[in-house]
Amino acid sequence: MICRKVILCNCCRTEFSVAYKGVIIVFHLPFFVGRGSVLKSVGEVPEKRRRRREIIMQDSVRSTNHVSDEVDMPISLEEDDNKLSVEENKLALIENNGDYTNAFLTDMVFPSRDDLINWTRAVGKAHGFVVVIIRSNSGGIGRKTMLILGCERSGKYRQYKNELARKVSGTRKCECPFRLRGRPLKSGEWWKLNVVCGFHNHDVAETLEGHAYAGRLSGEEKSLLGDMTKNMVKPKNILLTLRGHDDHNVTNIKQIYNARHKYRKSERGPRTELQHLMKLMERDKYVYWYRRTETSNVVRDIFWTHPDGIKLLNAFHIVLIIDTTYKTNKYRLPLLEIVGVTSTELTFSVGFAYLECEGEDNFTWALEKVRGLFLRDELVPQVIVTDRDIALMNAVETVFPSATYLLCQFHVSKNVKSKCKLLVSPVNEWDCVMDAWVILMDSSTEIEYEERFLKFETKCSKFPIFLDYVNRTWLNPYKERFVSCWIDRVMHLGNTTTNMVESAHARLKRLLQDSRGDLCSCWDEMNNMIILQHNDIKASFERSMIIVEHRFNKGFYAKLRGFVSNNALAHIANEYERVKIVEFEALQKRFSELDVCGKITLKNKLHELAFPDTTSMCPPPDKVRTKGAIKGKTLQMERSTKREPSFFEYVDGLYSVHDSSSPRLSSDVKRRNNKKKKVMPMLDLFPVQLQNYIERIVDVEADGNCGYRAIAALLGKGEESWAQVRLDLIRELGQYRHVYVNLFGSEERYIQLRTSLFVGNEKMVSPDKWMTIPDMGYVIASRYNVILIHISIHGSMTFFPLRGEPPQLMNHRIICIGFVNGCHFVQVFMVDGTPVPPTALQ
Repeated sequence: MICRKVILCNCCRTEFSVAYKGVIIVFHLPFFVGRGSVLKSVGEVPEKRRRRREIIMQDSVRSTNHVSDEVDMPISLEEDDNKLSVEENKLALIENNGDYTNAFLTDMVFPSRDDLINWTRAVGKAHGFVVVIIRSNSGGIGRKTMLILGCERSGKYRQYKNELARKVSGTRKCECPFRLRGRPLKSGEWWKLNVVCGFHNHDVAETLEGHAYAGRLSGEEKSLLGDMTKNMVKPKNILLTLRGHDDHNVTNIKQIYNARHKYRKSERGPRTELQHLMKLMERDKYVYWYRRTETSNVVRDIFWTHPDGIKLLNAFHIVLIIDTTYKTNKYRLPLLEIVGVTSTELTFSVGFAYLECEGEDNFTWALEKVRGLFLRDELVPQVIVTDRDIALMNAVETVFPSATYLLCQFHVSKNVKSKCKLLVSPVNEWDCVMDAWVILMDSSTEIEYEERFLKFETKCSKFPIFLDYVNRTWLNPYKERFVSCWIDRVMHLGNTTTNMVESAHARLKRLLQDSRGDLCSCWDEMNNMIILQHNDIKASFERSMIIVEHRFNKGFYAKLRGFVSNNALAHIANEYERVKIVEFEALQKRFSELDVCGKITLKNKLHELAFPDTTSMCPPPDKVRTKGAIKGKTLQMERSTKREPSFFEYVDGLYSVHDSSSPRLSSDVKRRNNKKKKVMPMLDLFPVQLQNYIERIVDVEADGNCGYRAIAALLGKGEESWAQVRLDLIRELGQYRHVYVNLFGSEERYIQLRTSLFVGNEKMVSPDKWMTIPDMGYVIASRYNVILIHISIHGSMTFFPLRGEPPQLMNHRIICIGFVNGCHFVQVFMVDGTPVPPTALQ
């Protein structure tokens, strides 16, 4: 073992380790670059500049600060084989330490200090290292102007005081000795560069990517970054833009984030977050309210709206869509957003509210602020669409009691579908049940809803828990808020879901990029979104005013062009085209519902209408007998054009000749009565007291629908319109449900009667579907506004309409039905002046 010494140079502070025959030699750095050499033994180093430190080195080169050090290092060397000569150590030192002195040796003079710095940094980048300012002096009193430049890895890591509180970290500093000195010439206008030490004690980088100093942004780049940050450009796109402007830019994404944070912090200045938020809203003339918690100065709820949003709200107040979203800020406050819809079918933001929680009190407070934005009391929303949030629903009904409240059809279907997947099995039943649910929601009339609900109940009969959930959670309490036959009664402008506000949430979150922002950064992005939103709305208004679609050049739209949006005109055009085919659609629907015989009959009728020259009609073969009285046939009367006398003229003439007490007249009357009895075989099935008042009895088909057939025929609709009568009565019962529940005495009886009106395509209807009297008597009289007389040997009664004013003396309409054989209804025609039976309630 020999003792190998490590010597530190006093001048350039570079550490050398040389062992030459046991003699320790210190080499001054310029010795290797041909600029002279100084050899000093260890004993010649001044004592006052020497300090010791122990280090362990294994074939590495280290540096120190300002004095020479000498360290004993035990190293196993084979003296015979591994003795190094001075020249070999020189070559090893040159190989291990890059010499870049020649790269910075120049006779150039620089116009300014900045030019010198820029030149040295450019040379350093070209060789794979970064030049930074180590020390500088501007030349104050008693001082010289100077500039010391060095490598970014120069210096020594200084430990933090609280080391345990810091995360695991590292340092890039390795006490690199590279030094350059810049000084001005005597004239003071030009600068000269000198190389103090051109060596590095580390390998230079192949690329400067990841070197913090090399990636620093210039003033122009910082300005560009600020503009792009304000314009919602993502950090990665900012980095790509900077790289596009400068091919040599080595900035990394972390530096972009840091620069953005520094820019925003500089914008805020010394103000607190809420102070800066208020300043921003005052600057852009926002209307805002806030309230604090009772026990502290912490903000509880805050609401703001753009001034242009208030104008749009008062212009387009028909529909409002309200929803809450989350994860928009670092405080995790829920964000309530209210949006409206313009005439060009674009969404505009009415207002935003950060709420302490989703309580009814918080929602009510925010909606009251929205109510205060209307310029007149009558300008209130007609329709409000939300999801099924009980607190929000209660707040809406409190603040806007006159508005129609709708539930989002999309969310309703999604909730039902999720429950279906949990409660319905096997899996192949899911689609069947959900298809029936969608069809039920799309019911266009209440009658259609009742029919589809019965089908839905049938399909869900095997899943009682799921059916109970649907009825209890959705249909019973809320069906009027999402089923089409009820919500289509209000002008919702096609907004039956909260998709508009959900889209607004998505746009906002794309701008926010993450949920770690404070209230100020969130407001910035909302403001940017609103500005873009209003630009699109104004552009759509201008397009509607100056652009006329070719299909609207007709005179039909002359008074609407330029005053009504193109979107509204498109709806009018679609309805105008639909009018041309809507009757054909009804025919097609009717045709599809008929059986084979019915389809053939309908096709023949349509064929005759389309091709009238193919009609099969022919004139009557014999002369038609008119309603005039029977008279002797004479040749003169047959040829005459004089009209036949009416029945009353014939009777008047008859009674003017014969007295009412004449035996002959009574025999004529008796003969007519006998004749009437012969053509009315069912007359004996009616009460004896009324038989003389019955003029005619007309039978109907006995298929279980006989009661409704008789009513349809008496109303002039034709016997085959019995199905329409059933549908009319279903509509009557549904429209005045509470009246008939009270009249029938119970909900069960009401449901039983209404269910009896639903029939299928059966040829024979079961007895539970037959018409029942007196219950249906009230419904028929009220629906058709007629006086209904029911005659039967079991009891006769009269039914009057339950609502409306009594008609004039000669304007009332009386129809009469008879009940025979205990199971069949017929038409009955009574003579004028017939006494009516007592009313049913008597």
